[in-house]
Parts: sequence; C-alpha cells; structure tokens
Amino acid sequence: MGRKALETIRPYIERALGGEIVEYEAEVPFSAAGPRFLHVVYTPWKESDGQVSGWVASITDITERKRVEESLRESETRYRTLVELSPDAVLVSQNGTIVFINQAGAQMFGAKTAEEIVRTSGYDYLDPSFVERARERAQKIMQEGLPAQLTETRLRRLDGTWLDIEVTANRIVFQGQTSVQSIFRDI
Repeated sequence: MGRKALETIRPYIERALGGEIVEYEAEVPFSAAGPRFLHVVYTPWKESDGQVSGWVASITDITERKRVEESLRESETRYRTLVELSPDAVLVSQNGTIVFINQAGAQMFGAKTAEEIVRTSGYDYLDPSFVERARERAQKIMQEGLPAQLTETRLRRLDGTWLDIEVTANRIVFQGQTSVQSIFRDI
C-alpha cells in the first residue's frame, strides 16, 4: 500500500473505528499500483458488548470511470468554447422554440443579447416561403438523426431587415432533450 496511501485513508479508518459508517471517494497513491480512484465504505465491526473491534471495507476501483468523466468534461469544455467563439450562428431548438443561441447568432439576428432570441419560435425569423420546408427538415432530422443538407434561405432580423444565409442542422441532445442544432452563415 505504501505510507502515502495509508496517510490518505487513515482519517476515514479512524472515523470507522470511532463507530461511524464512512463512505468516500478519493484518489489513493498506492506505491506499487500508482494512483487509483476508489469508492469506499467502511462499516464498524462491533463486538457483542458494542465495542468497535475493527471495520468491514467495501472498496470499488473507479479509476476508469473518473478518467471517462474527466475526458467528458474536457470534451464539453472544448465544444462549448468552439460554439461560443464560432463566427457562425449556432442555435438549438426544441419543437421549433429556440433554447440556445451563441453570441454570433444573437448578433446575426440583430439582438444585443441571446436572451432576446431564446424562447422564441425559430420559424418566425425565416422567409415565409421556407417555413414549411424548415419544419419538414426538422421533423426528418428528429426522426432519422441525419444532418440536413446545406441550403440557402433568408433570415428576418429583429429590425425587420432580411439577411441571406446558408443553414445546416443536425440532431443533438441538449439539456437532456433531443433537439435540433442549426448553424447559420451570412452569405
């Protein structure tokens, strides 16, 4: 085990020997195996007179799970940074309602903040001649999970002016719900 590993777990053992059920997760620096993440439960072992004479340990090595969680956090951070710094508009809609738009998107729509656009219908900003096609594309994306072909249309900005754009979209999961992510570019 090694001295450093023992120093890491000693406070928990002392609590168990004091009669407390102890559950924790920790990175334990084993001398031979190297650092391992563990999920541990110590249950005091009591004699018939109630005195604690030891403990029972349930130990699960969760190192791989921790590595996967860290990798996922890093991936989410990279994706969030990419979306926020993208010069293209990136928006996410659920049942036609915009639930997220990046700053470039807000600017493309002529808004000062994303909050001006969020919770509005994305279809309200499209050229009326494209709305039915957009609904069909969204439905197909949701059903089949395949990305929509890049296409051109017009976007009505908040001030009423029109902007020629190209747009593509794909199905994603956003905040636990299947959604449509669209990427717009001013052409």
